Amino acid sequence: MAIFVPVIQSIDSHGQSHVRSVIGSWTLTTADPTGDDFVIWPRGDFSVHAYGTWGGATLVLEGHNDTDGTSIPIILKDVFKDPMTWVSADDIRHALPVTYAIRPRLSVPGAGATVRAWIVALGLGS
Repeated sequence: MAIFVPVIQSIDSHGQSHVRSVIGSWTLTTADPTGDDFVIWPRGDFSVHAYGTWGGATLVLEGHNDTDGTSIPIILKDVFKDPMTWVSADDIRHALPVTYAIRPRLSVPGAGATVRAWIVALGLGS
């Protein structure tokens, strides 16, 4: 499973100490196509930037709402209610639903793919 690597775990937004952000990434490959869960809650506003060597791969962003991780994640939708999928192309997408946890996955692993998925999540925190 591709590990989530946080780069910035908490930043103040324009002096507002109650607003906390996370910036981090997963690196997915043909051999390691599934990212580990990142608990996004209570951060409800986030975008994902995916780019890399696609090799015919398709990336999906999945989410779930259970805290024990036993449910099967489902593909999230963007603000236009389209599935959050990247078909062999670099792009930035903004997610619509708020879920407890998210993860990226290469639903089609491709051949020799190395895709990086960066997340910027903004929300309330302590």
